[in-house]
Amino acid sequence: MGRRKLRVPAVAAALFVCVASAVAAAEPPKGDEAPGKIRLVLVFRRAFVGPEKTPVEVNGDIQIGKPASKGKMEYPPDVLAEGIGGTVQVALLVDELGRVTGARIQNGVDPRLDALCLEAARGISFGPSTHKDGRPVGLAVMAAYTFLPAGEPKTKPSAEVTPGWEAEFKKVYALREGEPLKLVRPPFPASRMDFYRTSNPRQAEAIPEGPSHMTARWNGESGRLEPQSFGFGGFNLEGLLLSLGIARYAISGDTSLLDTELPCDLVLRKGAPLDAYLPALEKALSSEYQVPARMIFRDEEREVVVAKGRYALRPLRNIEDNNRVQIFHRDLDSRPGHTGSGTTSVAGLLEVLARTLQCPVVSEVEPTDARVRYVIHADASRTAYVDDVLRNVSAQTGLVFARQARTVRVLHLSRVE
Repeated sequence: MGRRKLRVPAVAAALFVCVASAVAAAEPPKGDEAPGKIRLVLVFRRAFVGPEKTPVEVNGDIQIGKPASKGKMEYPPDVLAEGIGGTVQVALLVDELGRVTGARIQNGVDPRLDALCLEAARGISFGPSTHKDGRPVGLAVMAAYTFLPAGEPKTKPSAEVTPGWEAEFKKVYALREGEPLKLVRPPFPASRMDFYRTSNPRQAEAIPEGPSHMTARWNGESGRLEPQSFGFGGFNLEGLLLSLGIARYAISGDTSLLDTELPCDLVLRKGAPLDAYLPALEKALSSEYQVPARMIFRDEEREVVVAKGRYALRPLRNIEDNNRVQIFHRDLDSRPGHTGSGTTSVAGLLEVLARTLQCPVVSEVEPTDARVRYVIHADASRTAYVDDVLRNVSAQTGLVFARQARTVRVLHLSRVE
């Protein structure tokens, strides 16, 4: 279907806003249900904590800023007349001040609706987000715009919470004494939906079908399960390890194991050390998924990128926003930021490079309190031309990058025959 020029409708459609995770949602409008509803759900996928932008799950330790603006949205009358609806997903990057610094279509429906959602999502803003210890927090957010040409569906009675559900839920999800981790496979008990509804009623109202996977923490002291995150989509070993703070570039061995699909819910013992999770995960992979694997932290000599020198911004010329470090291989995006952008420390910039290029970066730079604004361009992501990207960054920062063999701590994966 070709792209059409958007027209301003005579009557604005209602925009329902529900926010997943820690932010409260606005109440839906009351009154008669008219056709042409738009529902927005914000799902907080990941938090990036502190100057180093350490990726963590969005949980009770993250204090998300209140939405200050949700963008403007109206149902195009030509699209509405054609009865076109569905959910457009927009992936957002939000900086520590709550500003959207990057937006891209993750799943589209119709070119007209996709363009409308992308523009609206760029207008979303939040108050500053922080970790409970006061460190600033950036966010990876999924904005899901659901277009309902026939109006908002009626709430089904089945959405009510079942009395006494907690006993059944604990029977399945609670950890035994000394058990650090559990993978709960489908079919899931009915009480799982009750946990979902009571943990975040507004998200459950917005996405009544429930999550495809979730992570909960078992608090052995209180004897309660605490929600950590709800996921919508696939879940594999790479995603599970990332939720534990282990990035792909810090993994060696048989990395094909990372693609192992794990349809499950993850339960972690609150306060357990990272090393305690691995034996339990190995056991679950072998017994539940018939994937015998060995996971162990060890020191390995690997080729790494060593950064040296003193940071001094030397911006590129002849570009619109020249006070940011441009991370690219050859081509500068016409609208940069879709892959990532933000403000961080020099150490944080090096971590951004490590994640972008998927290789360890060791810092030997001179100490500095400088703040660095950066933007990642599409052709830099996991490129094979790492040296070219580093050369471009060096020209803008004064830092010197060299490949060297160093001993680093990595998670080694192997299959057990």
